[in-house]
Amino acid sequence: MLLIHPLVQFKRGDHVCVFYRDQDSLIETLAAYLKAGLANQVRCFCAQKPHIIPKLHQALRMSGVDVETAISGGALEIHTEDEVYFPDGRCQPATVMEMLERSID
Repeated sequence: MLLIHPLVQFKRGDHVCVFYRDQDSLIETLAAYLKAGLANQVRCFCAQKPHIIPKLHQALRMSGVDVETAISGGALEIHTEDEVYFPDGRCQPATVMEMLERSID
């Protein structure tokens, strides 16, 4: 069962750094945050380790989010950390910023 975390009170433009005890806490927190954003019709972007993504999808589904529709409709974008931060095999801040700006547009 997902709990509603204080994170859902952040507003656009806030930077969030979350500390968590274990993988389950991370997934629970991310799912609650993404679900709240989607419910408020905010486009959500997330970068995570590859093994976390299917578990995050599962947690979102269990909380009532239609993950496939959210992704195909552009409301939810989830990538691996390598796709976001190392798209060409090395960190290129300008490339990362371009991708994030495209995501925002």
